[in-house]
Amino acid sequence: MQALPNYWWQRLIALKKLFPFLEWLPELKHWAILRADLIAGFTVAMLLIPQSMAYAHLAGLPVYVGLYAAFLPPIIAALFGSSRILSTGPVPVSSLLTIVALQSLVVIGTPEYLHYVVLLTLLAGLIQFGLGVLRFGIVVNFISYPVILGFINAVAIIIASMQLSNLFGVYAMTAPRYYQTIWQVLSDAVGSAHWPTVGIAALAFTLIMGGRRLWPNLPHTLIAVVVTTVVAWATGYEQLQTVRVNQIISMPVQQMLASYQAYPQEMKQLLQAISQAQGTVTSLMQKGQSDVDQMDKAFNQLSQAKWELERLIIRHTMDTNDLNRMRLRRLTTRELQVVFFVDEQMSPIGKVDSRMWRMDDFPVDGKLTLRAGGEVVGHILPGLPAFQPVILNWDVASRLFMAALVIALVGFTEAITIAKRIATETRQQLNINQELLGQGLAKCVGSFFQAMPVSGGFTRTAVNFYSGAKTGFSSVVAGLLVMVVLLWLTPLFYYLPYATLAVVIMIGVLGLLDIREIWRVWKVSRNEGLVVLATFFLTMFLAPRLAHAMVLGMLLSLGVYLYETMRPRFTELTRNDEGDLAESSHDDPDNSCYLISLVRFNGSLYFANVSYFEEKILNLISAKQKLRYIILDCGSINKLDASGLETLRSVCSRLEDAGLELWFTRVRQPVLTILKRGGLFDQLGEHHFYKNNEQALATLAEHLGTKHMKTCPLSPKS
Repeated sequence: MQALPNYWWQRLIALKKLFPFLEWLPELKHWAILRADLIAGFTVAMLLIPQSMAYAHLAGLPVYVGLYAAFLPPIIAALFGSSRILSTGPVPVSSLLTIVALQSLVVIGTPEYLHYVVLLTLLAGLIQFGLGVLRFGIVVNFISYPVILGFINAVAIIIASMQLSNLFGVYAMTAPRYYQTIWQVLSDAVGSAHWPTVGIAALAFTLIMGGRRLWPNLPHTLIAVVVTTVVAWATGYEQLQTVRVNQIISMPVQQMLASYQAYPQEMKQLLQAISQAQGTVTSLMQKGQSDVDQMDKAFNQLSQAKWELERLIIRHTMDTNDLNRMRLRRLTTRELQVVFFVDEQMSPIGKVDSRMWRMDDFPVDGKLTLRAGGEVVGHILPGLPAFQPVILNWDVASRLFMAALVIALVGFTEAITIAKRIATETRQQLNINQELLGQGLAKCVGSFFQAMPVSGGFTRTAVNFYSGAKTGFSSVVAGLLVMVVLLWLTPLFYYLPYATLAVVIMIGVLGLLDIREIWRVWKVSRNEGLVVLATFFLTMFLAPRLAHAMVLGMLLSLGVYLYETMRPRFTELTRNDEGDLAESSHDDPDNSCYLISLVRFNGSLYFANVSYFEEKILNLISAKQKLRYIILDCGSINKLDASGLETLRSVCSRLEDAGLELWFTRVRQPVLTILKRGGLFDQLGEHHFYKNNEQALATLAEHLGTKHMKTCPLSPKS
């Protein structure tokens, strides 16, 4: 009978590991905790809603996709993660990595783009979930802190500068390099800035930053969203007009519009051709066909289809860039017909509108929408996201895998860093592997409901913590409030200006900038400071190839580590003025004994630094021709591999042949075990190993006599 309670107790512990929310769920019966979570959840939602729309726009997605990512994923992450305070949802870094990964594969704004986004979300989630199941949470340590610091600071600048087009109301043409895009935006802004857009951005910036100073407890971001939306609605900020394609009196423009209209069908046909060619290649390989010509033909068809797809995407992107940057004038002819012409390309005959018109929506059934005002969010698809299976395309998945890996590792590193900070203050236990499971599961579930990649957000988590959140239920409340917005409140966001979302993004990423921390790392370690700066400039220069910058930063960090471990400090110890043994800071021969050298090797002795160790020993005996005893302080040697063991055996043998002895002090137990297993301990004898340096020196004092020790710099001071 006594075994039954223990059995059920063990089952309960196992259930809590699988379902962490069972740990905090009973606490909600206390009204104080429930009330605190309700308030915190409502407060976080006031920030989560505008941020999720802004970061969806940053990722090249409709804003409702950001709301989808702010609905279910935060709830899943809160229920299955180990952190009670971490607020999950769309974040700027993952949003930027998403658009960078996909812009070379598919055109932004097409249905295929959303399909690829959810596939990328699923891949990143599976990577995190798999690492959590395998208990590989330690993998985040492979991305060193200097690499993350340099990468995040560079990405923050990239994200902020990418919003300049929305602040000035100009189009950001996609260029091969990030700095080329920014230069083009700034050039366009000089002569074509849309001043109402600039005014809306200035108003939003003033409301958020000024509100933080004057009324720190208010939801400034939501206030800015509400105020700028009302202003845009009241002032007619949008200014749209639907026209027929033939009203644009430019044959090249009409041809580009016709090409744009035909693009979806051409894209569909090429994707089908690639799928068929891939199927043929797979079928021939599975059947083991030996017909080389047939196999070559199948591979050529696949390569040709992929090349044509890339060419189509490039052509479509160029046409889209040209159409978006185009400025049109409205002309009323003498016959009172309304037409549009490309600015500065003709001499108008008739009455010309003073406003500049841009293309807002491209042709549908021979009609297109022109805009003279600023851009607003417009119609947001109402209702909750429906379950949709992720379209698995193995060719695309293989091309997205590296981007998914970067999103998974960088996103989780950012999330776990935030969670650790909060856990330090709350004294709550944090399980890295469980957090991997929670974050991965949030992405996997979200991908089946058209969500973009999510992660823990620093600002939202801080707001959640300082709002008094006690359990993960606060994130559940925030997700449910997003559900309310999706069901009933989406029409209220129709007139929300994109300039406001740009300001929200810029202010959000400003918190990621930490120049002071870069300076601190530089002062602590020049090598790590160089890794930070190298990663920073690599990210800036290689953008939009951010994954390449991250990999190069990791390799550089690993190289610096190997360099430092290959050449650890090798110093000689002597007596200081207080009589303690300390590292010698100068090469004064009077401060060193000619018969005895007490040296310290500050690092593990392994294959990469054994030659360096031998070199230092040889230099030592060359500098002291009368040297007879070398005492090796092993207090800093915490690892010894087979190469290190054989090197010690070889050094001891050569020293013995030369009439010298190598003694060991302060040998750690794991190292001593290896010395015994390798036979070196028995070979040298127990009299070569001592508990500490003083004991070894005392033994030598008895052996060398008082005459030598009276003048020896290593003798204890009386």
